Amino acid sequence: MIRFARSAFRYTLLLVGLLLILLALMSAAMRLSLPYAAGYKAEIETRVSDYLQRPVTIGALDAQWNGFGPQLLANDVAVIETSDQQIAVDKIVIDLNLVKSLWAGSPVINDLTLIGADLSIEYAGDGAVRVQGVKAAQGSTGDSNARGMDVITLLLNAGHINLEDARITFTDSKQKSLTIEKLNILARNRDGEHFLRVDMQLPEELGGRVAIGVDLTQSITRFSDATGKIHIKADQLQFAGWRALRSSALRRFGEASNSFSRLDGTVAMELWGNLDSGRLATARGKLNAVDITDERNGDAVLDRFSTDVSYTNKASGWLIESDVVELQHGTETSVMDNVEFAFEPEEGVDWTLLSSGSEIPLDLALRLPAMLLSTEAGKSRRDWLIDASPSGVMHRWNSFFSMSDGKADISVDGSFYDVNLTAAHNLPGVKDVAGSFAINDNQGKVTLLAKSMGLDYPEVFHKPIVIDDVQSELTVDFRTLARASVTGSTSIGAQGVDLQ
Repeated sequence: MIRFARSAFRYTLLLVGLLLILLALMSAAMRLSLPYAAGYKAEIETRVSDYLQRPVTIGALDAQWNGFGPQLLANDVAVIETSDQQIAVDKIVIDLNLVKSLWAGSPVINDLTLIGADLSIEYAGDGAVRVQGVKAAQGSTGDSNARGMDVITLLLNAGHINLEDARITFTDSKQKSLTIEKLNILARNRDGEHFLRVDMQLPEELGGRVAIGVDLTQSITRFSDATGKIHIKADQLQFAGWRALRSSALRRFGEASNSFSRLDGTVAMELWGNLDSGRLATARGKLNAVDITDERNGDAVLDRFSTDVSYTNKASGWLIESDVVELQHGTETSVMDNVEFAFEPEEGVDWTLLSSGSEIPLDLALRLPAMLLSTEAGKSRRDWLIDASPSGVMHRWNSFFSMSDGKADISVDGSFYDVNLTAAHNLPGVKDVAGSFAINDNQGKVTLLAKSMGLDYPEVFHKPIVIDDVQSELTVDFRTLARASVTGSTSIGAQGVDLQ
């Protein structure tokens, strides 16, 4: 028994040795034949075409040995959909499967790496964008009228394929373009599953690095059919740079896009989401923005805006929700609770902003709504918020701001103290006031309490006056600021006089 085991072991070693020698001899033969690989250009074109499921033309073919296997280097390559739809590629590195190639007696591709492809991203209508390959001449000019080949479809239909050092051009509807020189994409497709990894270093005017991962768990041929998971991480994104690339995808949203297009700042974000029919359906993540300013005048809006965020795509727009939003401007820091921002232009609602909180400085709470009202429809209210220079503290408050069909609406309720307002736009100014408010659709009730209140109302008094022990029940109406009204009763305790 022992003698049989020893014999079997020796024969096994001999067989393994013979196989290794045979493999070495065949590898050497293939290695020696590499200089003649250029003569097989037509066959390699056929193999690569089969792998990509699209016709491929190769200008020149070289070969090299890399590690334990051969590589073919195809230069001046075009991947063709039609005569007008193709990708120009500087080079394709063809990684061959040594064992399978030797067994089959012909090249078997293990992996393809496309280096230096020319791509473009363009708005395709209905909120979608198109990633496509372009010919070299088109890639250099950013011509968006000539449609190239759908690159995402290509990546989803090959086995293992990489894009390295690709050049991608963003083009807006005004033919303004910006090119990123280095884009890397890794695609792995097997058994009905698709995995994409994207990494790019943005130009300085757009920001820092962006990394995207997409995992799709069903077999598809077009990204518009994609259902699966997505992860996005980006840092140092610049509002101003992306605004320069703003397309009709934003302009069709009218007033809301005008408001957001005025923002400057730097953003870092990380999102984990779900795709449905090629679109981002839902997502959760973190968002941090710093140095937010109004680009028209350079005025600071906020120093920092930080939140955990939830995104939901809706048929008429989208909804962003957050349990807690941290705001900072100068030395003031505060928290807003239960924030919702809805963007539904298809419903006639440009945007709505809902929020609540336990306590927040009044001027900090109003900074972002004031900027969002920076349209012709909301200009009068924005001007009042700016010129009145509100200060003080809001306590246990709820707020609703919206722009609907070109009409600005404000609804707020809660209490306040240490409030100061400057007289502006036919509305009075007050000093050192506490009280409560309940405003609905630009009209409602305000209760004022003050031991010694300063009142500045140029339309009534020639100069500010001081009133002792004031209690007021006021009805306010600023649906039209040019005809804003304040009516009600005021009790002055020291003099025992009621003024109507």
